[in-house]
Amino acid sequence: YMYIVGGNDDKKFLLDDTDTLYVAGYLDYETTQSYNLTVKVSDCNLTSADSLSDEVILSVYVMDVNDNYPILSPQTYTREVESDAAVDWTVVDFLYTDEDSGVNSEVDLTILSGNDNAAFYIDGDSLKIAAELDYQTQSYYMLFVEVKDNGFYHGAKSTTGVVTIQIIPQNTETPLFEIGNETFITTVSEDEALGHLIFNASAIDLDDIATDTVSLSYKIISIDGDPQDTYLPFFLDPDTGALYLSGVLDRETDADYFVEIEVTDSLYTSTLNVSVIISDVNDNQPQFDSTLNVITVDENLGPDQSIFDLDEICSDPDVGDNAIIAYTIDSSTDAANFTVGKFDGVLNTTYKLDYEYRSLFSVVIMAVDAGGNSKLTSYATLTINLNDLNDNEPVFTPADVYISLTENSESATTITTLTFTDADSSDTNINHVISIESGNTSGNFIIDSVDGHLKINGDIDREEYASYELYVIAADEGTNPGPLTGTATVYITVVDENDNIPIFEFDDDSTTVAECVNVSTVVYQINVTDLDEGDNALVTITETSGVTDFSVDSETGEVSVASTLDRETSPTEYILYITATDNGDTPMSESTTLTITLTDCNDITPYFDISEFVYNIAEGQPAGTEASMVDDLPSHTFDDDEGVNANVLFSLEDALSIFEIDADTGAITVLSELDRENVTEYYFYCVATDQGSPALSGRANCTVVVTDINDNDPEFESTTYSAIVTENDEPGTSVLTVLATDIDETGNNNSDIRYSIDATSDDGETAELYFEIGDIDGEIIVLDYPDHEVDSEIVFIVVAEDNGSPLRSGSTTVTIYIIDVNDNDPIFVDDADPDSSVYYYSEEYIYDMSTSIPACVVSAMDYDEDYGRIEYYTDETQEYASTKFEIDTANGEIYVQVGESLKPYQRYMVYVRAEDNANPERYSTAKVRIDTFIDYVHIVSIRVALSIDEFLAKQDDFETALTEVLQQTYSTGKARVAYLTQDSVTVVDDDVEIVRAGRRRLLQTTVDINSDQAVWAHTYAVGNDDTETESGEESNKVFLLKDEWLSLTQADATGTPADDLLDDTIFTDIDVLYVEGYPDPVEEESTWISTPTGIVVALLGVLAGLALIAALAFGAVYAARWWMNRVVEEEAAVEEVVEKKEKNKRFKNAVRRVITLNTLMTGKAIDPATNNVYIYNKLTKTTRWLKSKHGDVIPTAKSINITEIDDDNPLKADR
Repeated sequence: YMYIVGGNDDKKFLLDDTDTLYVAGYLDYETTQSYNLTVKVSDCNLTSADSLSDEVILSVYVMDVNDNYPILSPQTYTREVESDAAVDWTVVDFLYTDEDSGVNSEVDLTILSGNDNAAFYIDGDSLKIAAELDYQTQSYYMLFVEVKDNGFYHGAKSTTGVVTIQIIPQNTETPLFEIGNETFITTVSEDEALGHLIFNASAIDLDDIATDTVSLSYKIISIDGDPQDTYLPFFLDPDTGALYLSGVLDRETDADYFVEIEVTDSLYTSTLNVSVIISDVNDNQPQFDSTLNVITVDENLGPDQSIFDLDEICSDPDVGDNAIIAYTIDSSTDAANFTVGKFDGVLNTTYKLDYEYRSLFSVVIMAVDAGGNSKLTSYATLTINLNDLNDNEPVFTPADVYISLTENSESATTITTLTFTDADSSDTNINHVISIESGNTSGNFIIDSVDGHLKINGDIDREEYASYELYVIAADEGTNPGPLTGTATVYITVVDENDNIPIFEFDDDSTTVAECVNVSTVVYQINVTDLDEGDNALVTITETSGVTDFSVDSETGEVSVASTLDRETSPTEYILYITATDNGDTPMSESTTLTITLTDCNDITPYFDISEFVYNIAEGQPAGTEASMVDDLPSHTFDDDEGVNANVLFSLEDALSIFEIDADTGAITVLSELDRENVTEYYFYCVATDQGSPALSGRANCTVVVTDINDNDPEFESTTYSAIVTENDEPGTSVLTVLATDIDETGNNNSDIRYSIDATSDDGETAELYFEIGDIDGEIIVLDYPDHEVDSEIVFIVVAEDNGSPLRSGSTTVTIYIIDVNDNDPIFVDDADPDSSVYYYSEEYIYDMSTSIPACVVSAMDYDEDYGRIEYYTDETQEYASTKFEIDTANGEIYVQVGESLKPYQRYMVYVRAEDNANPERYSTAKVRIDTFIDYVHIVSIRVALSIDEFLAKQDDFETALTEVLQQTYSTGKARVAYLTQDSVTVVDDDVEIVRAGRRRLLQTTVDINSDQAVWAHTYAVGNDDTETESGEESNKVFLLKDEWLSLTQADATGTPADDLLDDTIFTDIDVLYVEGYPDPVEEESTWISTPTGIVVALLGVLAGLALIAALAFGAVYAARWWMNRVVEEEAAVEEVVEKKEKNKRFKNAVRRVITLNTLMTGKAIDPATNNVYIYNKLTKTTRWLKSKHGDVIPTAKSINITEIDDDNPLKADR
């Protein structure tokens, strides 16, 4: 097995099964002079693991043949020669090239004709004067000059050029501008169309007046003083002096131009200065400085604080109103946190900013200039970073610490460690200092200022301090606004040891006892303290004097009456001897005396002469307000005792801590605000107590009446209401009723409610347009016809207001949903601008394009949400409506009906109708104009360095750029892509198909749908926009001829793109590689086989062929087997193509043609000898009969239908 494995990337060579190397593609010496082919020979298939192989480099050198014509640049020369020019003076220096090499590129120049009187001669590459010239004898010469190479293979080739020579008389006068030499000033708008006449700098020459032979020539010699900048943006007609606009103006780049114009009669010159002032249009959107879109502000800024001026980062290069900028905050996550001044650009806060809650915000700013009807908009994202301030205190965990410590514990012992946290960032709380702020009175404790270890410092004595309450602080070192502190409390309990004796709170004390006290009444409390605690402080009290009328409780120390006392019969004084002993392991004790004296008793109870007292007070009064008394309490209170026993003080009983009474005056005051809506009256007892011992009390009923004030808002039954109405409901239709209540006292203005719509709420103004509410009953009714397309729902606030003083109100949110009805017709729209409406389409279509390719796509939308499913139909009942088209009802694609054919250069009108899905339906109509053309008459093919996917993504930009190039010559023209081709498989509307010969197609199945090879865009141009609107319906569409379109897109005949196509400011990110005209159809011509010689040779060939049949029989069997194997492989390849195209649905809806470049057959012709049709490749000289799918050769008389070709296997059909 032998293979070419390298150096054959462009498939120029083919190695067949006989190991013979063939040329498979067109070789061009001028492109590639040699090829290094790597040939591998293997003893078995390359995929076999046992394969052994060898390789050799085969160098193939391409020899030059004389296949290029000499090219004159330019081919036409025009010269003016004065009649007194000297002999041998050079008139023209010819410039020429020949892409061949060696002798094939060596040329000779010869004057073929027009050299009357032998006035000129050729000297090398120059045309010179051979004799004196006489203007009166002959004033004009047209010389035809031949440039001929010396090629011998394929013969010499030549090119003819023309030299036009005008003989002019002697020149003596200077041309003068008609307006004089003063500077001319004019104004041009920066958006003025190309070709606009700016100024006519015409001049006169007295020589011309005298002889009528002077030709004036005009040129721009400088723009703004720069002699190099003599072209864009102006063009000066060299013959008339008319100054035109030839380039795009931009006032922001150049606000004015100073153009210096020169006129010459070839000898004398004059100059004129023209000042062109450029007026501004709004062609620049506001521009944000992206380097300044991050700002930093301190946290804790309150609402309505200014933080940034957007004018610092945004400007508009235009002037006047076009440069005035209005700012708004676009909807974004953080938009609610800020507001912006519309014209001053000042960004303000909406809420208080807190670093600990959120440290970063991002808002989208929209800047719109004031450019009249052409306002321009820019967006910028502004990032706001918050500076962390030291606004959080350190926090101890826990804040309260409890510790038990035995007294006399060893000094320097660590008893606990305190820890804390600080919510501020580490930048402001890196260092903290911990200290004991208070509670360390004796200095018995110290704390480590860094790690928080709390230690004993000195001796601990429980009797000195049984517990400690230490206040510990942690202070940060923040400086903005300043250091903050946090606190913790350490509670230390000291555990006791028995080292103290009991101590009486008195020493030999005395007391008095009323004679009327009951037996067992405690009359005195002996209090003994022991500085120790627990059992060490548990004291037993004993009485040792033997007094029997009183007893002492040994545990509690209570002295009580042991028997009935009578001051008149019993001693008036008793002395008791008391001893206290603790319960320590080594008990300790102390003794004292108590003297008891008997006194008189209070046995009369105070009383009232009326049963109830009434007070009045208004609700909501502050604490301390006095209620008004109806009857004076002290005047109706009595006690028959004397002295302190008759001294009465007042108090309250069951007053619930709501009221208090003045003990002396009986005045009642409130301790907190009262709410009548909770309690209207309070009932309790007024108590009168004398000062006797024991005191005696009497009580009476007291009532406090709470009077009403307007202190409650009306409340709705629900915080939200919703209802549904149908758009266009009649005014007066009831929507819903909202109800509110007021719990203030009925029967007065405090609970009298009125309803209204809050016009300041979100949709308040809108709600007032469509609805009104009953101010008494709260019923909402339709005021005007609602429109679902304007507002699908309206959310507003309803306010309920009482009539109290002051007025109080409540609110609820009402949402009313507007249900859609079918009240809008569908609207045809432009896909590029969905907000526009379209009623007329103007499209172009290759007349013999496949019927599977849509000629046009129309699109419609419907504002009705529930009826927006659109179906499309054609209306053939309209006058002049074409019947050759049909439309896809679902997607609006218009196709040529199967079986129909179109004629070239015809105007077809298709009337389309878009219907919604309502019953009855609503619809709209549009006209579609389709103009047909022939591809090879108009199409220019442009090779672009993009893959199919990349080109489809940029096709709109490509067509826009191409139109810009076209409009430099045809100001209202348009350029479009008819279809695309790529070095890959033919893919048309997601189907692999064989297309008729004459469109360049590759009949093969080795494909790669996602190939990144360069793509061909086959383009055409329309010269004006007269037919783009319905007003131009009767006008013919002006297609540019191929050569005319080539003159604008091709720099030379070698396919070099024109300069504009290489301008990356026009073709942004699109590299144009090559430009050529679509190939013309090959003329049918007689073949050699039809000549007598050909017929004789053919007969001899038939006889020789019969002799070879037997020898080839065996080879035919072998070849058939090999052929069938290849067919199977290639059919598998076709199936792979089909599978791949199923995976590439992106081609399905694109109205694009994607075909290939590697055309095998470029034309068809008729064989005169057989009268049958054959197809051929004019480059490779390959020919074959054109056969039907049944294998029959197609005769001339039979029309050729592409479906008759064997499309089951494209490769089989090709072979």
